[in-house]
Amino acid sequence: MNLDNNNAISNRFRVTFSDPDLRILEDRVTSLIIPGLSLRFLTVPNQIRNVYRPGKSVDVLDMSLTVKLDEEFKVWKKMFAWILDNTSLDTIDFNRIVSDCSITVLSNKYNPLFVIELTDIFPYSLSDLPLDINIAEPSPIFIDINFKVDSIKLV
Repeated sequence: MNLDNNNAISNRFRVTFSDPDLRILEDRVTSLIIPGLSLRFLTVPNQIRNVYRPGKSVDVLDMSLTVKLDEEFKVWKKMFAWILDNTSLDTIDFNRIVSDCSITVLSNKYNPLFVIELTDIFPYSLSDLPLDINIAEPSPIFIDINFKVDSIKLV
């Protein structure tokens, strides 16, 4: 990854994808929301009130990226196609519709603090594409992409 062109570097993180076709995204991410976790719990009825106990599984919440578009809209076209490809369930190739992703969180001096590995992610939401002819100066266009995440690991 070319760190000189990475917009995310000033935000103290680095995003990398295992799928080579998604490398066009890596240098264009301007912000992200790292997925949270939600512990499933058991409700144990009691005579006075319900008592809650930790369950045995965790739900991984969604990852959200804000991406600065390139001049040819390659990122937007790739995400658009990926979402539509996921709708053809009759000929689904699981390895083609998901990817793995790593998020490296950096210190103030750009040293890696830790890495979060996300497994089997896929986009499910692509924001509107805002185009406006009334803008005097060309300005960057940003889009949001939301991903479902199967599993998460802190490395």
